[in-house]
Order: sequence, then C-alpha cells, then structure tokens
Amino acid sequence: MRKGRVVALSALLLAVVVAGCGEKAKAVDDVVIVDSSQQTVEVESGGKTAKEPAGNAVLEGVVVDEAIRTVAGATVRLPGLEVQKKTDAQGRFSFAGLLGGPYLIEADAKGFERLEAVIDVPEGKTTQVRVELVALPSEDPYHRTQKFTGHGELVSTWTLGLTGQDCSPCRFQVRLEGVADTLVLEAVRPSGGSVESGFDLRIDNTRGNPVASASGGDPAYLRADGEALGGDTVYYVEARPTAILVPETSVDFEVFVTAFYNGEAPEAWSAVEGDP
Repeated sequence: MRKGRVVALSALLLAVVVAGCGEKAKAVDDVVIVDSSQQTVEVESGGKTAKEPAGNAVLEGVVVDEAIRTVAGATVRLPGLEVQKKTDAQGRFSFAGLLGGPYLIEADAKGFERLEAVIDVPEGKTTQVRVELVALPSEDPYHRTQKFTGHGELVSTWTLGLTGQDCSPCRFQVRLEGVADTLVLEAVRPSGGSVESGFDLRIDNTRGNPVASASGGDPAYLRADGEALGGDTVYYVEARPTAILVPETSVDFEVFVTAFYNGEAPEAWSAVEGDP
C-alpha cells in the first residue's frame, strides 16, 4: 500500500493548495520531500524538549488526502515537544516559536492511516509543508458511480429494419479504487427513449478482451460479477445507441458505471432507477 508523505513546498505550490483561504503564501527557502514509508524515526526535535519552544522558526502547512482535498479536524503533532494542533476548516495548521532543527511530525485523522516523517526546519525561517494522508481501506460494502456523456449519429441501413450508428464518444475508460466484486454498466437517453430505441453495451478489460456484452432497451443494463471481471482495476466500457425504424439521426446519452466493493451488487440495484 502506498504510504502518505510530507512535502516541503515552494511558495507557489502551497498557494495553489490553499487557494481561496485568504492568506498569502510565505516564501520558502528549500524544497524537500520526505517519504513516510520508513518506520517510526526517533529524533530529537532540534535538541529541545520544552513544551513552549522559544525560537524564531515556523512550521506550517495543510493536510490533504490522496486527491489533494483538504482534511479538516486532523491532528498534527510534534512529539519531541509534546505539542499538537487541529487543522482548521481549510486543513491548515501552524507551529510557531520553534528553534531550528529536524522535527518528527505526526498526523492522523479519522478514516486515514497515521503518518510519521521527519522535516527539517531552518532557524529563523518559515517551512511550509503539505501533509498527504492515505485513506484506510474500508471493510464494509460500498459502491462508487462514474458518469459519462456520449453522442451518436444514427445512419439508416434498413437492413432487417435496423439503423447503424457513427458514435463519438461511445467508449470510455473506467479506473476503479481497487478490485471490484461487481461492475454495473447502464446507458440512457436523458430525453427519454421508446420501445424502438436501445443500446448495445460492452465491457472490456485492459487487454481488449470482452468481459460482458448485451443489447437492451432504453435504459439499458449490463452487469459483470466476480470471476468474469478478472481482478483488473481499469476497464473500457462501450455504449452504442440503436433504433428500429425510428427516424432519429442524432442521439445524446448518458452512461453510468458503478463498481461495488467488498460484496456484489444487489440484484435489483440501478443508478438510473434510483439506487434502491
């Protein structure tokens, strides 16, 4: 599992992370990345153990998750000084009055792995860091839905009364959070379908091999479970609009792909029908 990390940031990068917070980012003299995959590191915090440090260095920053979303209410500690702070609504924290030296920094929040790393704080300077926390894997069943939009141009072929289509886009890449137990693919015309309209649906793995396919009405539904998925975390889904003896030539549609983790989807589950 990838561990979190602490990044000492340039002023420009931190300004991007905390944009909209109403404070101008301060200048930073060095850029250092400390990977927290190491075990607990015992280090004297600048050689000081007083609870109320009396220096002129500052360590400040922001706590974020892996998607760089700020984490409010996280606890950030300097164990060598026995001090800690809670991040504010924008995920920010600050320790002032530090003496220069290396500091062990710890950070944790509900639902995230605890992070430990060492960051060097130069004397008389402000060091700004971005603390990235890694979410704990959930053992409870849950699902995530991704939505795509497509467009198809239907061209009459009149072969067996069917119409062919030139579709762009009709094929979409789906990246999962992990190995899924069920993948549900649905397609629908937002303007409403009819008994003569439908979709051809298909799920492929990253090697281009078919996982599942079906033809259905509007909305259309395709489900793949367990071994059929093959344990991949990236798939390609395809939804192509069809019609029978209907003079529609241009079709806008929506595609919903829902991945279920830690358990298969209920039999009647549908994002289009309202997630029963």
